[in-house]
This record gives sequence, C-alpha cells and structure tokens, in this order.
Amino acid sequence: MALSLRRAQAVRGELAARLGGAYRYRTTGRGETEPVAREGGVNDEEARARNRRVEISYRIRQRTGGPASAGAGETGAAGGRPAPFHAEDGETVTSRTSTGRPSGQRLRIDVKPFYRDGAYLVAVFDIVNLGPGDLGAGTGYGGDVAYIGGWYTAFSVVDPASRTVYRAVRMGPDDPRGPDDYVDPGWATFNVKPGTGNRGFFYVPAPPPGVTSVTFDAGPFGRIDDVPVR
Repeated sequence: MALSLRRAQAVRGELAARLGGAYRYRTTGRGETEPVAREGGVNDEEARARNRRVEISYRIRQRTGGPASAGAGETGAAGGRPAPFHAEDGETVTSRTSTGRPSGQRLRIDVKPFYRDGAYLVAVFDIVNLGPGDLGAGTGYGGDVAYIGGWYTAFSVVDPASRTVYRAVRMGPDDPRGPDDYVDPGWATFNVKPGTGNRGFFYVPAPPPGVTSVTFDAGPFGRIDDVPVR
C-alpha cells in the first residue's frame, strides 16, 4: 500500500508541475485492493503490468456569471465544441466477430467513426447477434472488478502516439453501496433475436485535438487500429 501511494504521489507531482497550482489534488493508493487482472496464472507478468496502473479522474467546475452549458457552436467549459446532432453514425469502419459465449454464441461488432463531443470522445458501434440463440436482454460488456456498473467498461480507447488509455466516463461520485453509473446506453431495451443488432456507445475523455485516429480495444472482439475521429 505504501508503494502504491508513493507511485500515485509521483504522478500527482508531475501533474502539478505541468498544470500549476490552480487545482486541488487528492491522491490515494489502492495497493492490491482493486486489481483489473487476475495474477498468478500463465500470463502473470502481463496481469501484474496491467495492475500497476494509475487512474486519474477530475471534476469540471461550472461556469459562473453566464450560461451553465454551451450552446450550439460555442466552446464548452473544457474547451471543446458540442457535437451537432446527426441521425446516422456513418459507414462501418471495420467488423470483427467473437465466439466464446455459452453454446457457441457468435457476435459481430461493426465499428463506426468516433466523434468528439465537447470534452469527450464518443465511441460508436453496432453489435449484431449471429446466433444460434437469443441474447439475454441487455447483454453488455462490463469491465473487471474495478469498473462494475458500466455497459461497455471492458472496452477502452487508446491514443496510439502517447499510448494513453481512455476508459468510460463515470457519472457522479463513487458509490460504495453499489455499481457506478457510466455514460452509455444503460438498461435500454435490446433486440435479442439472431440476425438483429443493437447500437452501442460510450463516452471517454477526449484525446488531444491533433489526434485524428485511435485504437479501439473492443474486449472479446480484439484491438482495432486506425478508427477515425471526426
């Protein structure tokens, strides 16, 4: 636990040196209490590397003396522009198939172009049931033990240049009594029959403005490179 705290403090020191003293920082160490990968197996070294991680969350201060949120075409509090409404997600960038669910259930993910929405990046895709059976209503892809509550928290977005990993945006403070809430479809009504699909999405913090494509880590569907960002 002491080593975990020292690592977190080292990152905090780097953030403070780059961002300055206009922010309030809080640092905690979690030690071995919240692993995201199971250690001790055949991939022990890789699991340990994944668990040696630092997670950074932040709150955006509301503007005072003006509108609480930016209108169309305005710049929001975090420096990005709100995305305009578009009825279509655009062409499919690539498709991947996954088999591994009970009874050999097969699924296909059709990845769409991702887009920026204010301070966030929206990952968009369709997941199609290829059969042979029905899906459970609301089938999602929850993350590991540290990311319970989100529909697609097993997925992430990676900036290929910096290797920064962006995970799903959580809403509100930690809730020790139950799952957290994330910006994703939640408990929506899903199509479950073979041959039908469902639109999926989740929000992550936006990478730097110059990033025009990202790697999509789609969990059981694998890593997908060169997903365009519009």
